[in-house]
Amino acid sequence: MNRDAPMWALVMFDLPVDTKRHRTDATRYRTYLLNLGFFRVQWSVYARYVINSKGWSALCERIDQGVPEGGHVRLIAVTDTQWVSAVVIEGEKRAKPEDEPTQLLIF
Repeated sequence: MNRDAPMWALVMFDLPVDTKRHRTDATRYRTYLLNLGFFRVQWSVYARYVINSKGWSALCERIDQGVPEGGHVRLIAVTDTQWVSAVVIEGEKRAKPEDEPTQLLIF
């Protein structure tokens, strides 16, 4: 994979939820991911578009800092080509994967 090309960052996680404190920590972690610009793909799978390898590295560090105690997190980089070739099934129908985000230009 060309790490200098744009990519999708996937965060997949399992967090303990057997106590009230664990559930609170899990909710905070999901909110943390949303605040970092991720969107929820599935319950414990979040994605975000990353412009290059520097962004990927910085994002990995931020994710590492936010993992609650006892959490298991996996980060994967996926190319645009791999992302759009995904098969998405919602209920009984196939759906289209999310598009590459459009960039806002300000002059």
